[in-house]
Amino acid sequence: MALVGIALQSVIAVYNQYRVSPRMQEANRHAVAAHGYFAAASRKAEIVRALGMLPGLHDRWQQRQQAFLLNQARASEIAGRSAAASRMLQVMQASLVLGAGCYLEIQGVMPYGPAGMIVASILAARALSPFLQLVDHWRLLANARDAYDRLGSLFSNFPLREEGMPLPPPTGAITVENVSYTPGESRKGGREPLLRNVGFRLNPGEVLLVTGPAASGKSTLLRLLAGLQPPGSGKVRFDGVDAYQWDKKALGRHIGYLPQDIELFDGTLAENISRFGPVDEGMLDAVIDRLAMRDLVAQLPDGLETRIGHEGEFLSGGQRQLVGLARAIYGNPRIVILDEPNANLDEAGEMVLHRVVHEMSVQGTTFAIVSHLQGIKAVADFLLVMVSGQVLRFGKTDDVLASLQAARPVQEAAGAAS
Repeated sequence: MALVGIALQSVIAVYNQYRVSPRMQEANRHAVAAHGYFAAASRKAEIVRALGMLPGLHDRWQQRQQAFLLNQARASEIAGRSAAASRMLQVMQASLVLGAGCYLEIQGVMPYGPAGMIVASILAARALSPFLQLVDHWRLLANARDAYDRLGSLFSNFPLREEGMPLPPPTGAITVENVSYTPGESRKGGREPLLRNVGFRLNPGEVLLVTGPAASGKSTLLRLLAGLQPPGSGKVRFDGVDAYQWDKKALGRHIGYLPQDIELFDGTLAENISRFGPVDEGMLDAVIDRLAMRDLVAQLPDGLETRIGHEGEFLSGGQRQLVGLARAIYGNPRIVILDEPNANLDEAGEMVLHRVVHEMSVQGTTFAIVSHLQGIKAVADFLLVMVSGQVLRFGKTDDVLASLQAARPVQEAAGAAS
């Protein structure tokens, strides 16, 4: 009888899991979407208020939030009904066990008389307690299973790297071997890759300028060069070693990277430039002098010890750009990767940037720079023109520019004829 009760409770628990788990997963998905949407809008509060975008953004956030609340309410309703049914079975089960003991006592088959009936009831409750707790905590077990599955999916997408042998510092030689890349979501959707069969080689001290129209894959290429993502096919190598597999703790101090969106952190100016590691006063002074940042430091209330706030909110756009550049070249790295480094610089700042790239390249630092401005071409050894994720032209800067100039009349004539 008790086993029948446990079987019924197990059926209820399985039904509960079958009905509730998808609802809770959907609710969690909408909750994460609503939180992410709110966080993104909060980070861009100024543009939201300036352009009157708040009502529209609020409606879209409300849709996600309502979807979360609806699925959570339905899951709670199903779980409540199942819990009530399970509780009713537990009470009925205890009553039935005690009733069966009374019946056996009346029939005279219960040993030790009424005392045996009470003892049997207590023993049955104690013996069945672990099973009842297992059924009651079925939801916790299901949550643990779901969390385990999510962790498994996460680790499969970002496998732990095996520690290899220590490697010498890179010399600055970069080899890109037929690299193609498609984001995970795009692969599922069957879309075109962002990069297709990109290949080139740079020797230490050479400067590569990457240019091309918007959405041509320039920033994606630079992320692959920095070893932040593994290519779908092909390899990015530093001195013949896979850049993505290289231990980032060992490689990081030899790499400089400035993304399009300059990511600064809450801390002092000196901490941000020195990458939140031990501050080397000599290296810090060298970077400040190299980028002509003495006036910037003097304007801050506490100089290098001034806290710049979350994402450098207390700095102007040009100042954030200079701090990001200073962090990228701190410690004289052998490879420097810059994505639109002059986006927020004035003419004087651009001249400083050109001088820094020239000086460091002469000293053996290899540069890969994404930029649309003409001035940076004067310091570039190679020019890579990308269109739709593919290499349109690659070679010496003057040769590529001459090739593009020669092709322009042909394209214009073809366009006029059509």
